[in-house]
Amino acid sequence: VRAPRACLVPDGTGQLEQATDDCKRFGFAGIELRSDFIPEPPKIDVPFIASLRTEDAEFFSRMEGAAAFDCDVRFVGSISLPEYGRPFILSSHPHATGEQNVAEFERAFDVINERSPSYASHIEFKYAPAVHSWDELRTAFSIAETLTSRFPSCPVTFIPQGKRWWWVRAFLIGKNARQYLTYPGTALEGSTPILGDMLPHMAGPLPTKWFALIGKPVDGSVGDIFHRTQSLRYDEGSVGYLKIEVAKEDADTALAFLHELGFAGLSVTAPLKQAVAESHHVNNEQQLPAGNTLLRTERGWTLYDTDAAGMKAALALLEQHGFPKGRAAIYGQGGVSPAVRRAIEESGWQIDAAVRAREGWHVCGCASTDLIVNASGTNEDSRDGAPPAKAWIDLHYRNLIPPPAGVSFYMSGMPFFEAQANEQRRLWGLNTEQTE
Repeated sequence: VRAPRACLVPDGTGQLEQATDDCKRFGFAGIELRSDFIPEPPKIDVPFIASLRTEDAEFFSRMEGAAAFDCDVRFVGSISLPEYGRPFILSSHPHATGEQNVAEFERAFDVINERSPSYASHIEFKYAPAVHSWDELRTAFSIAETLTSRFPSCPVTFIPQGKRWWWVRAFLIGKNARQYLTYPGTALEGSTPILGDMLPHMAGPLPTKWFALIGKPVDGSVGDIFHRTQSLRYDEGSVGYLKIEVAKEDADTALAFLHELGFAGLSVTAPLKQAVAESHHVNNEQQLPAGNTLLRTERGWTLYDTDAAGMKAALALLEQHGFPKGRAAIYGQGGVSPAVRRAIEESGWQIDAAVRAREGWHVCGCASTDLIVNASGTNEDSRDGAPPAKAWIDLHYRNLIPPPAGVSFYMSGMPFFEAQANEQRRLWGLNTEQTE
C-alpha cells in the first residue's frame, strides 16, 4: 500500500543497478537522483525524481524525462524548467527550526506560481530540517502542521534529519506524501533510513495505534520484531512498534512529547529506567525503584515492571525440565535486578548471594549453588570465578557463550524476554491469546 509513495536514493551511479532492481522488486515509486551525486541523466527503466541540491540552472532541462522534480528552495529563483508540468517538490533542509522555515516555502511557492504556471497545481512540500533536540523536534512537527493547514492543496513530507529521528518516518508513513530510503554504508546513511529498517513498516495494515521502545542505546534490541510479530499473529496488524532513542537527560521532554503524539504505551530499556521512574510525567503509584513499562493515561503515564513476570516464567520453565526450587545466586545489580530478585524469592527460591558485576564473584561467599542468574548483560566476566552451579540463566540473547563446566542446564534470556513482553501486551490492553 505504501511502496508506491517510496523512493530509493542511490549515492552515485554505482548503486543505480541495485536501486533499479529493488525498485521493481518492491514496487517502489522510483529512484531519487540528486544533483550532488548523479548530475547527468542515466539510462534506467524506472521512474525517477530529479532533485536539485546544487546550483545548476539547467539540471531540470537535462533531466526532462523525470517523473517529478524536486528543487531546494534556495535555488528556485534561478532554475530553467521544461514546459510540461509534473509533480514539483519544493524542499527545504534548514539547519535551524522556526517560523522562517514557513516563510521560505511561501516565497518559493509564489515564485513557481508566477514563473511556471503549468507546475503550480502540482506543488508538494518536503520539509527536512536538521533537528538537534526534542524541543526542536516539537517545533518542527508544529511547522509541518502549519504547512499542511496553510497550503491544503500541497501534500507535505516531513522528514527530520538525523539517525535518532528515523522513527518519525515510520510514525508518519501513512501521512507523509513520500518516503525516501537508502542503503547501508552510503553517504546518506546518517540522515536517511536504510531500506532494511523501513521494510517492516512498508507492508501490512497501516498502524492506528503506536507503541515504542525508548532508551539509549536501542539499536541492538529485537523487541520491535517480537511485538510486531505478536501483533500480526494475534490479528492486530494495525498496531505499530518503534525504537526511539531517548537519553536520560531527555526523558522528561521526550515522555511529554510522545504523549502529545498519541503513543499508547512505551517499553523502557535498563539505562533509562530510573530517569523514567523519577519523571514528572509518570505516575509511580507502586513506588517502584525502576520500571520497564509505561501505560498511557489521560495526563501522562503509569509505570509498571514486567521483569518479574519474565523471571517467574523462566523459573517455571526450569522446573519443567526437572530442576526443583533450591538456592540461587544473582550476578549483576543493574536495571532488571530488583524485579529479578523479587521474582526469585516469590517463586520459592532461596537467594545465596547477589553480587555486583563490577565487584565480581570473589565477594560471593557461597561455595556452590543450584542456580546462577546472570542479570549483568555480559558474558565472560560472569563466568570468571563463578561458584559451581547445576543450572544457569543468562538474561540476554546476544553473543551467547557456553556456561561453565558442570552446569547441566542452560537457558538464554529469550523465555524471560518473551514472557516479559507478553505481560507488557496485557498491560497495554493487547491480545495475548490468538483470536479465533
